[in-house]
Amino acid sequence: MFLLSRIHEAWIVTRDPHRSVAIGIGATARVITTAAAIMVVVFASFVVRMVLVPAVMTLLGRHAWWMPRWMEPVAPRLHLEEGATAAAADRAEGASRKAA
Repeated sequence: MFLLSRIHEAWIVTRDPHRSVAIGIGATARVITTAAAIMVVVFASFVVRMVLVPAVMTLLGRHAWWMPRWMEPVAPRLHLEEGATAAAADRAEGASRKAA
């Protein structure tokens, strides 16, 4: 959008299509390059999140889920399952806490 609007502004002034494109690209190159760099960083963070985090959690095994005892009452308990699965998970968690 930046590029096309700048080319159009230059075309209104110069009425030369080739010069308008050159002016538009020259004026918006920094903005477009910065936006592209931001997009690369964002997409790379998705790769980290989708590949490296599950891989590290798999390597850590049960240690990935360790939490200090003092933090257990403070941390929220979220269950994303619905229906009977969530109720069973709550019962299992309660039983494991009583056993500990």
